[in-house]
Amino acid sequence: MLKLLCISVLLLAIDYIWIEESKRKKVVARDIHKPYEVFCPRIGALPNSLILSLALISAGMGKEALISLYLLFIGLFDDVAGLKNMEKVLLAGIPFLIIEGHPVLFVPAFLFPVISFLFGSFSSNATNTLAGYNGLETGL
Repeated sequence: MLKLLCISVLLLAIDYIWIEESKRKKVVARDIHKPYEVFCPRIGALPNSLILSLALISAGMGKEALISLYLLFIGLFDDVAGLKNMEKVLLAGIPFLIIEGHPVLFVPAFLFPVISFLFGSFSSNATNTLAGYNGLETGL
């Protein structure tokens, strides 16, 4: 419990610093989900994703940390260079192919990679679409 509290406090502090530095360096975009004009960091998920990955590694969840970092890389690359929609869909599903099947899911073994790919791609892109620019979607 104390570890989780420390990670949460660290995340809040880093987020605050990230937001202020982004504003100072003018690396911001208008938050499209607000009826009034407010600006948020353009790459808001960066500190959250890094801390999430560290927390996952410390919890012994290495595969999940790699997936989080991979999706962060796709987001950064999209923000900087721009990706086509189909490229984002295909790239987002790739890391979910390393997830092993679960016996509770009543899916034939040969279909599990396909379902994992589609689920991973859908969940990653849906979260990104709904989140906007403020980085609050990290870890979903």
